[in-house]
Amino acid sequence: MPKRFVDATEQSLIKLLQETMKQHNPWTGLKGKAVGILRDITIPKPRDAHNLSIFVTEDFLSKISNTYESEHVGSAFMNVLSLADEEVREHYLRANRSPTFARMLIEFRNALKNGYITSSLSDLSTFTDFIDKIVELSKGTDHEITYEKGMFVDTVADVINPQEALTPMERALAVSDNSVSGKIKKMTQKKAKSSTEELGLRLGSNGGSGREDIGNSAVEILIGNDYRLLSPDWLLMRSLAIAYLLKRKELGLPVAERCPDQEELEDMFHQERKCAALLYGCVLLSTYVEEIRQAAIAAYEKANPKVSKILKLCRKVSQHSGKMLVAYTAIMLSSLIATAASGGVGAGAIAGTVLGYTAAGGMLAANAPQLGLLAAQGVKTLGNALGVTTTGAAALSAEAAAATAAAGTAVESTTAAAAGAGAATGATFTSPVALPATVIMTLTMYITFPRVMFSGYEGEWIRKYTESDGGKREFKPPSMWSPLIASMGLKLIMNTLLGFTPHIKYPPFTAALGWSLYRLYLPLSLIEQPSKVRNAYEVAVSATSRREKSNFPYSTKTTVACCLIGLVVELALHAAGFHLPSEVSMALNFLVKTARVAAWIGPVIHARKHGKTVYTREFEQIFWTDGFKALTAPQFCYFSNSRADPRPLTLQC
Repeated sequence: MPKRFVDATEQSLIKLLQETMKQHNPWTGLKGKAVGILRDITIPKPRDAHNLSIFVTEDFLSKISNTYESEHVGSAFMNVLSLADEEVREHYLRANRSPTFARMLIEFRNALKNGYITSSLSDLSTFTDFIDKIVELSKGTDHEITYEKGMFVDTVADVINPQEALTPMERALAVSDNSVSGKIKKMTQKKAKSSTEELGLRLGSNGGSGREDIGNSAVEILIGNDYRLLSPDWLLMRSLAIAYLLKRKELGLPVAERCPDQEELEDMFHQERKCAALLYGCVLLSTYVEEIRQAAIAAYEKANPKVSKILKLCRKVSQHSGKMLVAYTAIMLSSLIATAASGGVGAGAIAGTVLGYTAAGGMLAANAPQLGLLAAQGVKTLGNALGVTTTGAAALSAEAAAATAAAGTAVESTTAAAAGAGAATGATFTSPVALPATVIMTLTMYITFPRVMFSGYEGEWIRKYTESDGGKREFKPPSMWSPLIASMGLKLIMNTLLGFTPHIKYPPFTAALGWSLYRLYLPLSLIEQPSKVRNAYEVAVSATSRREKSNFPYSTKTTVACCLIGLVVELALHAAGFHLPSEVSMALNFLVKTARVAAWIGPVIHARKHGKTVYTREFEQIFWTDGFKALTAPQFCYFSNSRADPRPLTLQC
């Protein structure tokens, strides 16, 4: 086999493809089980050859687009595709793979080259007709193919030359880069050994003397573990396998139990073509596609000058911000340590978080008889604080009325004492150790918030403008304002004010914030989290070939209703907090704050049950990164909401 030399761009594309393949390699063992459980909770990732090949193809396209934004790489990409085709033929010609379909592929290629196939390759009948001809022509030969038995001629022993154990891409990289020859040699020996051990696994214990079951080979090609880029030959081989299984079904012959049904096979055929067309078109026409994209971006910037300038600035700054998740974790921990060192976190709060839901449930159950009276007192106190008079007090029992009066007196005396102490005490500066973390987090917030707020609007505007043929057809811009933008705009103002309150000790100021901004934080999160999840999903799926089959149901009314309910609960808990036992107060706070977790994961579970969601790696990464913040924020906020000091421990984004 002649040596293949690849240039720098081709080497880069090959390594990019290898990286993408590795990212989708199914995890095994304990790690694989843990990841599988997490994915089953959200959007499961199919692990069959059909879906994995689509994932690799779509992600490879995305990586090429992000890496080569203005550089045309069509020629280099075609050379990489030819190496991918070579890998398909070389891999499946081996006896322990599927030499039948590999030889069918070669015959199909020859027929195309010689002009014997003139019908469309997007028509499934083209492949079923070709299978019929192959079966007819093979009758009576040493290589007879039948539908009934689905057997091919006796295979020969598969003796693998160690030098041929590497794939064509690996060999091309080895030839072009002599510095990796030692590593390539070790890889060769390892792959040759593993390939020899695989011999006979699919043919039976007798190895090379077995006979190939074409039906099983077709199912294995389509939904087995072997996945790869949807190069032309891999696409054609899979089409031949689909055609063969459809013919067997048409003749009423048995197929493997795990074989997809006719509708699924046909859908697989068309879906893979759509995905491959997206890949080839965007890469080979990259210059043209980039021109269209830049024209749409220019139109967007002209129509939205202020927003576009803000987003540009945020993107530039964020390029130098490093690993945001690591920075967020470090800042949260530093604030926690600083606050703990200054005595801001009590042992009871830490114990409450460790016990979690179990402890919370136990505390609430143990104090259930008192909660009715305390809830009534909380509502009355809230009404007094808001200047609202109630007329239902006469309906209370004598015991409840007495308890309410006593509690009201206690509240008035406590409030008066706090006001007197505040008047006698001036504002003081506290927690200087945590101030750098607060400043960094505030700056980070001003970089990340605008991108979250307006990126969905920007993407939708550009998409609609492109679909309208650059505004030549009817173009209706989407609305800029949404519940997400409104809620995050309010939180941006709130976090700016609240971020520095832990460093200022002034009881009247803290009491005022306790009834206003503090109580808005969680309710606004119940709008923000579902909106962010929905926007992240739509942005991720818009770059795939499956977007037309995707549906992520979302109700603005439901999120607004949850926000209002959360606000009422927050105010009621704050009003009754002065009378609740410490353990019950912490338990209720913990349960309320974890509503943000429900707002994060709930929309995905709802969409899975009532819509059509598809897996994308980009969404999975965004979802769990945001989930880390959703899972940590309630606990930290819970620490800080004791009755003694209701100020937030640190900024919550």
